[in-house]
Amino acid sequence: MLLIHAHNSVRNRTKLHRSALLSPSQSPWERLYHHGDASSFLLMTGLTRSAFRSLHATLFDNNIQRLVARRGRPGLLNSAAQLGLFLFFIGSTMGIKHLCMIFGVVPSVCSDVINKMLRLVVTKLKRNPLARVRFPDAGKMAHFARLIQSREPATDDVIGFMDGLALTSECTSEDIEQNAMYNGYHSDTMVNNIFAYGPDGKVFLCAVNFPGSWHDGSITANILPYIRNNIGNYKMCVDQGFPRTGGASQIL
Repeated sequence: MLLIHAHNSVRNRTKLHRSALLSPSQSPWERLYHHGDASSFLLMTGLTRSAFRSLHATLFDNNIQRLVARRGRPGLLNSAAQLGLFLFFIGSTMGIKHLCMIFGVVPSVCSDVINKMLRLVVTKLKRNPLARVRFPDAGKMAHFARLIQSREPATDDVIGFMDGLALTSECTSEDIEQNAMYNGYHSDTMVNNIFAYGPDGKVFLCAVNFPGSWHDGSITANILPYIRNNIGNYKMCVDQGFPRTGGASQIL
């Protein structure tokens, strides 16, 4: 009886083994990185090659990396692959096992790289001027308006676009907080954010980490005074989730 009980209590878990994967040097990522065309690279990573190189240089300072380099066997993924893995992780809904197939690493290595990159990105970009979210000045707004008008000649006073982004969050045992974070439309606990970005694709205004039960229009009400004081006679394009009456209709 004891042997039967011990046998039944053993949990057999399926794992992704090294033998099922290509080596990192032969992975689909390496093919994309070294031989992919510009359009494919932009589609998969969300960055142009020049933007990728700029971000890579910011995150991986060679002088600092040499000082903190660990002893022993080098990691399986070089710095470019680590950044690529991070971009795939934050830019898609793929699970760890799918990322492992693309980068040629086992789940434990994949998780370690993602956690390392999350800490590195926050540390390096926290005070980096290129990563700063800053509302455009008068000259920049005029430039944005010209860029948009070159694409849409009938529009001469729009400087950017604004939309909401809902991100899933973990459930909590606190009933009031759980109720505030629950989004009935998505049937999940969410964190709502608003991002405004120019025709160059860079975010210049944001409102982040609002409860999931808040509508885009409710979040926007908190930043409308700031927008009204800085946007002048220009406007931003939004969808129907934002207020279209009163003072908001003059700028959105």
